[in-house]
Amino acid sequence: MKIISGLKYIITTKGIEKVTMKGRNLIMKEISLSIKGMMCTGCENRVKNALENIEGIEKVSADHVSGNVNIVCDDTVDKKAIESAIEELGFEIIK
Repeated sequence: MKIISGLKYIITTKGIEKVTMKGRNLIMKEISLSIKGMMCTGCENRVKNALENIEGIEKVSADHVSGNVNIVCDDTVDKKAIESAIEELGFEIIK
């Protein structure tokens, strides 16, 4: 058995609720969105830069051809915050 220094977790009757290491949440989720209005790689970069500034977001990929944005983030990130950041840039979320 290996002991990992700094690993903390919360276990409830639902299972493992939260796992952190050195203050960083380790339970991740993936969010995929379709957005309207990205026309070029510059638009992709604007979306990526805006989302990467949200605390808890680890990785963002955006594709202007398909209109898809994929986000990997910890489970504390609110999807509405992501959608708001995209809409503030002038893009529309397709629901």
